[in-house]
Amino acid sequence: MPDTSNPPLQAFGFSITVTPAGRRIWPPRFKRFVLEKMDAGELTLNQITQTCGVSRSYVYQWRMQAQGKPVTATEWRAKAQFAESIAQCRHWAEFDSTSAHELGFLCARQTRVSPNLI
Repeated sequence: MPDTSNPPLQAFGFSITVTPAGRRIWPPRFKRFVLEKMDAGELTLNQITQTCGVSRSYVYQWRMQAQGKPVTATEWRAKAQFAESIAQCRHWAEFDSTSAHELGFLCARQTRVSPNLI
């Protein structure tokens, strides 16, 4: 049976595991090290991308992860927060006889908000 394992990638004193499919597994400790060195000016973004064979956006994703910001679509959806804001308008009493579109224009005119935003 042929050996399907890939040798680990050596980068900045770390041994990065490479799966049989060629996917590299970046340990959190390695990401922190790289970001700290980059922030200190000891490593450039180009050095990181060339040594590790990753794109610039991938390194920026590491930074976003380290800052606790959402990176993937699933993370964005999980952090999404919405709030409903209801503006009181003297025209609310007329709502039964006024279409929602017209009500938007009436309220926008009263509050000086662009009708296009309603």
